[in-house]
Amino acid sequence: MQALVRTDAPTVTFPLPTQTTLNQALDAYDLQQLGERLRVAYGPVEASLPARLADLVERLARREQSKE
Repeated sequence: MQALVRTDAPTVTFPLPTQTTLNQALDAYDLQQLGERLRVAYGPVEASLPARLADLVERLARREQSKE
């Protein structure tokens, strides 16, 4: 397994509102915010995303396409 090179990207945290439950779906605004944060965190990285994160991004993209 290859480690990612450290970048100047800021640390990203995802605060959850107090009423959020673990199985609650994200609305469009939250999904957009998540996408922006992922681009900030992983945009400058030349290496591919970690396998689990890449899988989650792909599943999210498919789910969003099926809503259209």
